[in-house]
Amino acid sequence: MPANFSGTWTSTKTEGWPELFEKMGVPKERFPADLKLTHAVTQSGNIVHMKTTNNVNHDVKVVTITVGSTHRELVATSEIEHTTAWEGDKLVMRAVSGSGGITYEITGGQLIITVEHQGMVAKSYFSK
Repeated sequence: MPANFSGTWTSTKTEGWPELFEKMGVPKERFPADLKLTHAVTQSGNIVHMKTTNNVNHDVKVVTITVGSTHRELVATSEIEHTTAWEGDKLVMRAVSGSGGITYEITGGQLIITVEHQGMVAKSYFSK
């Protein structure tokens, strides 16, 4: 059964982002070390709506994912098309190009977002 990701989640820890950004050709200064993200998530069945804000500027990113269909999303500076599916209680998005993907899961009360790209892995941890 899919997890319910609904709630307001604030980033608490990250791993591997500088290396992933370097691999993607994204300048490190574009993402400051003190960047904190907040995801406001609502979920109804296979519809997951996310509004993401940060503590650095006034950028707001709004994404609606219909699990079971393809989804296009801007990741860093590249738009990537993903297939989406529930795998147990995880939301798994795999790049149509075959190069990585994004997994959303709740473990120990934390939302963990794992991004894979060309063999590199970055994780962000969020608490309610």
